[in-house]
Amino acid sequence: MSNKLRIARLNVSLSQEQGAKKLGIHVTTLNKYENNHRQPSADVVRKMASLYSISVDQLLGMEPTTQGEGQMYRQKFEEAQARIIELLDRNAELEKRLLGQRTPRKKKGLL
Repeated sequence: MSNKLRIARLNVSLSQEQGAKKLGIHVTTLNKYENNHRQPSADVVRKMASLYSISVDQLLGMEPTTQGEGQMYRQKFEEAQARIIELLDRNAELEKRLLGQRTPRKKKGLL
């Protein structure tokens, strides 16, 4: 999380001093958060997300921070999904046990 904090702050062109002042915390505290020596409280995380104009999930690294990242994850998911369907098509017995008699379109809806 510490790297995300630093990157988010830098993305809005704030120094540590400026960020700390706007967050109402001491600069050494922000430095400790960004260097993973301390964990911010939930309240401070919400303030950071608001100040840095990103969601709390993005700040915590729980969702893509850019549209490109989101597209990359979506593409990887779709590739994995297609590979699973391909493997199931090759193994009719396994496919029948797992999915029953379904068309590829219906299979995709199950994955």
